[in-house]
Amino acid sequence: MSRNLKVTVRGSGVSHDEAASAYAEALGLASKVKSINPRDPDALAITADALLELGRYDEGARALDVLHERIQSAPVLARKANLAELKGQLDEALRLMKSATDQIRAK
Repeated sequence: MSRNLKVTVRGSGVSHDEAASAYAEALGLASKVKSINPRDPDALAITADALLELGRYDEGARALDVLHERIQSAPVLARKANLAELKGQLDEALRLMKSATDQIRAK
């Protein structure tokens, strides 16, 4: 007897499998863009986001480091804060988010 279990993502009606498939597709498209332009910031950001959402935290962290080397911006710092939180590094997450908000206020 098999059970068909549909887990929804944050009440959206989208199953976990559907979301994972979308992130995997985004990762593939970002990889194609990076093969043409390895420094494309949007492709780097999508790569990092997709890897993190797919639970590939080490790879996502490396992608974020590459992105942060190229762009020191509030959105990148916020992504790094999210990763720190996922790893249970709450003090680091708060420090990074404070840096992100300080950058926004400075504009």
